Amino acid sequence: MIIQSNKALKADVDVKQGDILMLIDEGTDVTSKTIKDKNGNAKVQQVFQVTLSDGSDRALYMNRTSQIGLAQAFGKDTKNWIGKSAKVNVVMTTLGTKAIMLEPLVDAE
Repeated sequence: MIIQSNKALKADVDVKQGDILMLIDEGTDVTSKTIKDKNGNAKVQQVFQVTLSDGSDRALYMNRTSQIGLAQAFGKDTKNWIGKSAKVNVVMTTLGTKAIMLEPLVDAE
């Protein structure tokens, strides 16, 4: 997979509460340059390309909570997430920063 945009989304800057985005790839693992585990080793982050409501494509560094929610809705294989939509929820973290949490949008059958 080729990363089309490496400019990461920022909560309340690039996306707002309630915005809808579409996943356009299956994601890739990227070694973080800034986030370390408890042993001081660089953490691996999952980065997904998404299309925003304005039609632009951006990189989303997806947190584990969002990954679990999407897996429950769309299955564990991220290839099945391509073309699926999710609603943005902007939440405050325990560190006092804003984070993007995704709520899968599942079509009613």
